[in-house]
Amino acid sequence: MRRNEPATAAILVVCALCLLIGTSPGAGAETRSPPLAASEAFAPTLSRSADGGVAVRFEIADGYYLYRDGFAVGAQGASLPFAVPDGETKDDPTFGPSEVYHDGVSVTVAGAALAGLSRGADVTLRFRGCQEDGICYRPQAVTFDPERLLIASGSSAADALSPLWTRAAQAPTAADAVGAANGEGRGMVVRADPAAGGVFDRLFLDVSAPMVVATFFVLGLGLAFTPCVFPMYPILAGQLTRGGGKGMLFGLTHSLAYVVAMAAAFGLIGLVAAWSGANLQRVLQSPVAIGAVATLFALLALSMFGLFELRLPGRLVAAVSARSYGHGLGASAALGFTSTLIVGPCVTAPLAGALLYIAQTGDAGLGAASLFALGLGQGAPLVLFGTAGARLLPRAGAWMTVVTRAFGVAFLGLALFMASRILPPTATLWLAAALVVGVGVALIDAMVRSAGWMRQLAATSGVLAIVVGAVLAVGAMAGATDPLRPLAPLVGSAPDHAPLDFRTVYSGDDLAAAVAQAAGPTFLYFTAEWCVSCTVMERSVFADADVITALGRHTLLKVDLTDEGPATAALMHELAVVGPPTMLFIAEGGAEVPATRVVGEVGPDAVVSRARKAAF
Repeated sequence: MRRNEPATAAILVVCALCLLIGTSPGAGAETRSPPLAASEAFAPTLSRSADGGVAVRFEIADGYYLYRDGFAVGAQGASLPFAVPDGETKDDPTFGPSEVYHDGVSVTVAGAALAGLSRGADVTLRFRGCQEDGICYRPQAVTFDPERLLIASGSSAADALSPLWTRAAQAPTAADAVGAANGEGRGMVVRADPAAGGVFDRLFLDVSAPMVVATFFVLGLGLAFTPCVFPMYPILAGQLTRGGGKGMLFGLTHSLAYVVAMAAAFGLIGLVAAWSGANLQRVLQSPVAIGAVATLFALLALSMFGLFELRLPGRLVAAVSARSYGHGLGASAALGFTSTLIVGPCVTAPLAGALLYIAQTGDAGLGAASLFALGLGQGAPLVLFGTAGARLLPRAGAWMTVVTRAFGVAFLGLALFMASRILPPTATLWLAAALVVGVGVALIDAMVRSAGWMRQLAATSGVLAIVVGAVLAVGAMAGATDPLRPLAPLVGSAPDHAPLDFRTVYSGDDLAAAVAQAAGPTFLYFTAEWCVSCTVMERSVFADADVITALGRHTLLKVDLTDEGPATAALMHELAVVGPPTMLFIAEGGAEVPATRVVGEVGPDAVVSRARKAAF
């Protein structure tokens, strides 16, 4: 029955290449022109209206448009009435039917509205626009002197803010509306660093679609060696072990199925990002999804312990002509797909930038092909691991039983790793203690049936495991939450520095008010209970004495994305944040300090250097 295996491997490779080529829009098409600067796409001029007011005329470049509901006018802490003509209806894929303007539009502020202003007071007009089938710009503003009809230097679209990262652009929030009402933070606008995620814009402005896809494959190779991918190796190894160690060709076909399914999951993420600006990985970090995957790994572990065997129904196996091993390919593909979406939800800087770029373009085909290529690149070392590793796996026999049980323990560990995202820390510690003690008891039991050095190894390992499990249990009883420091509550020594105290903000309004009140720079931290990297950061980085000292002059704010709502989603969109952990340093004026954003898990030195830069 081995004759089918080479054909299966070839089919998997051909499918991967076809999906890459077929979903790459315009393969061989002309390179795309870079989008215009905002000042060129929407050029404002001022004139006096018949009633003594001011008319702001926007000349809109061909292929660009402005939203009617994107306009807002204000001065001296109060909103001002204004008039705009009716626009044309556009069936926007995100907002639905919307009124927009092409070619040009005039926004008129009546003379009566300006009469009550103090002499010399400036007026600010906000607007928002997009490129047809292209990027959308962050909300822009033009500030002008209504008496002298002069635009303030550096206040208009000439600011050349970078394009908004998603076509799902939020309408200006209350915190953004200039002088929408009196109150704290109403005049404050928190602005993201224009370069956030912009490296992909600069890389791909003049590059053909096939080159974009190839670049994402190379980026995937770089991501393959990040901690986020490490859990994939024992999952694949466990699946290969279930096959009984059938050789390198078996390992090649199953690892290919695993990796192609991984890449397909990345392609799905790219589609969702292009169509809606959403991060599918973030959506899937719900307690139900995490609990389901943890249960799946627990069932796989029980299967490897011999309690039952997982197989597809016989009719389905026959239908795909894979009687000898086809069910294994399906299981490998399913594990690869779900592992990508749920097991490894870390947001690294390259992946964050990729999602920003893809969501910004709004191109579903390019988004799917690019992230499919990124997934293939990330999985390439896994194919090598699976192919070479399958040769090293023992053949059927006593050794096979030992290895199978070992991977069963690994799957239980992965189940606990997943469940730790939704379980209380103390409960996780109790479960870890039970698992380690259980392993110790099993090793001591194996000692009875072993001989020679294996007997000594089993006895020593079993005793050590029971001791470690006992320490974890003592820590759980003492209220510990960190499995790496289970006895910390019993030490009793006072820390050298007070722990960092974060205040939670829930919306753009909250953030604007907090930044307006801050006496210095602000440190904004996006986190979530399900974010494993966040837990590591909070345990090792935020507890570091140098980090605590460096952040001492900052107002500490955090956004909890555990139960993400519309307000926090809008805030993420406005600040071009893909997911946790993400850290922003915001200056007193509300602008993000350039080149200080932190995405993903980093060490204390990275936070300290950026905190010092933001403080001066």
